[in-house]
Amino acid sequence: MALLQTYGKFYTGSVWQYTYSPKGLDVLDRFDRHPLVLWVNFDNMYRLMSGINLHWLTVEQRRQLMNLLAHNYPDISKKAEYQKPINFTWDNVKSWFPIGRIAWRKYFPARIRNVQLMSPTWSADEIESIINTDTAKIIGVTPAMIQKHFAESQARKMRAAAQRHREAIQRRTAVRRKKHK
Repeated sequence: MALLQTYGKFYTGSVWQYTYSPKGLDVLDRFDRHPLVLWVNFDNMYRLMSGINLHWLTVEQRRQLMNLLAHNYPDISKKAEYQKPINFTWDNVKSWFPIGRIAWRKYFPARIRNVQLMSPTWSADEIESIINTDTAKIIGVTPAMIQKHFAESQARKMRAAAQRHREAIQRRTAVRRKKHK
């Protein structure tokens, strides 16, 4: 069942910019201290907010996302009290916006500070301003650099998984050989 997601002043489809101090800061190699987030939902069980960090998308990808959102969720531009229930989860979004996976993020509300609403009315001017945000000025890297880093990270994970699989096969083979001796 789709539920309208609200958490304090955050509501599904609103775009916020804030200061964020991620958990595990010492082990992260890349993070956005000032994310520009299209807020999606709140997970009560884990006390996490989910959203799409628009800084991690190129201008063209942001434009595509905003157009797809307007098409798939026509009520998204309405304030929370006027929205119809929106079933806005990664499982729903990935079919029509697969590049969004790189930008799908979870945030601990207690680590959010200096909150600023960027889309109070979803006017064309506000959306254009959000789409054309200069990511490199704000976080010091371009979305292309972030996406390259993400792809390299995914490739490293895949190679590591393949290596673990090969090692597991070698161990099973060695055990079988011992049994047959």
